[in-house]
Amino acid sequence: MKSTKDLKQFLNTLSQDHVRAGSQPTFALDVPGIGHIECLKIFRVIGGKRVTFLAGGPQGHYAVKLYFATRRSRTHWRRSAAGCRAFIERDQLAPAILFSGYLCEHDVFGIVFEFIEQAQAFGETISQSPSQATREELFRRLIACIAGHHNKGIIQNDLQTANFLVAEAGIYSLDGDQVTLRRAPVSKRNSLKNLAVLLAYSPPRQDPAIADYYQHYCNARGFKYKPNDLDTLRHYVRRRRAKSLAAYIRKMFRTRDPFSCVQTGDLFMVFDRRVCSAELAQSLTRRLRAENQIKKLQATPNGQFTLQVAGRNLSIRFETQHSRKRNASRNRVFRHWQNSLLLHRLQVDTPRPLAVWRIKVERVYISIICTRPAEGVEPPKTPDQKQVIMAQLIDLYRTLNRAGFDLTDFSHNDVLLNKDGGAAVVNPEQLFYLPGKRPGNKAKLETFLAPLEADQAV
Repeated sequence: MKSTKDLKQFLNTLSQDHVRAGSQPTFALDVPGIGHIECLKIFRVIGGKRVTFLAGGPQGHYAVKLYFATRRSRTHWRRSAAGCRAFIERDQLAPAILFSGYLCEHDVFGIVFEFIEQAQAFGETISQSPSQATREELFRRLIACIAGHHNKGIIQNDLQTANFLVAEAGIYSLDGDQVTLRRAPVSKRNSLKNLAVLLAYSPPRQDPAIADYYQHYCNARGFKYKPNDLDTLRHYVRRRRAKSLAAYIRKMFRTRDPFSCVQTGDLFMVFDRRVCSAELAQSLTRRLRAENQIKKLQATPNGQFTLQVAGRNLSIRFETQHSRKRNASRNRVFRHWQNSLLLHRLQVDTPRPLAVWRIKVERVYISIICTRPAEGVEPPKTPDQKQVIMAQLIDLYRTLNRAGFDLTDFSHNDVLLNKDGGAAVVNPEQLFYLPGKRPGNKAKLETFLAPLEADQAV
């Protein structure tokens, strides 16, 4: 148990890796009016700034947020407390604030909330829903909740599903860090922009349901449904999604959670800490930089092989080149890394990437990516399965198209059917991400499917 003297120093050692690994550091603190509470489970950590955790005390469980940054911790605490208090004052479902203030004994600012028993994060509820109809109904309830915010003049600028809880009483709003308040109900234009924030976090395959969601939102707000407003909302969603993905791409090649970057004179490496530990990344680096492995890579300009590490098979793809190309879109390996991560964020099935390297050997640069092996079968070409195959490929094509990918070099040969019957992208390097790209036309879809139709006709 950490003493009050070194609690702040201890909090600065926490990271989101503790949450991913399931380790639960134990510490305690004293809160005026509540008493002695102990950390039971960490929910989220923003390194060096704040931590959210479940705490146990004499009167039950609490949700606690601590702000301990060296600079601006008081500003962040005041902004978050004001936003959370606004939900309650304006008759919106939100956990009650039991304490908010400065803990002088620990030199941190904190907020203690009531803990909502038998509640579940909205994102987990959606993922565990048994059917598409159930998921859409839950999403309509969330849309109605946001409409209630707008009617009360509340704009929640961080509309992620992780910031909502589903309970018997309804949907609770959690995060007040990015709340903006208005004295009157939010205008239609600002409402559309705010609603687009939520819809942009949804996978592109749900974009056809935007019309239904907007109709439900209009009913909750008392607005008249107008097709022009729907077109405006779709434009805002595309723009917001492109902005979000651009911010994600900027994190992929440097040390920003969840990525770690290692760069020396002859080595550049980035690995994803969600699926690859630092120990595994170092082990892979030693294996790939071994002399016999380097000679094997130099002998073949491009290719792939399987490497067994810690009892599991990993897929290795590589490319050799005689110049250092920093632009990821011009390097197949780094384009594979970028597109694989984008596809996972957009909930499109593809082999999960673990790490990517650029190794310099004499005057040759070898780019390497390590992924989990692709599991699936090639799309069957029997006539009786034609409709099922076509439906999966058309759905995949439209999803990638809405997300802003250029599919000029992409074909059905870059797709496998996974064990669930869905389509999985196995060659993401064949895609080119174009931010802000508008959806293509029907002719491109026909070109995409033409080779498969010809094979099935034989």
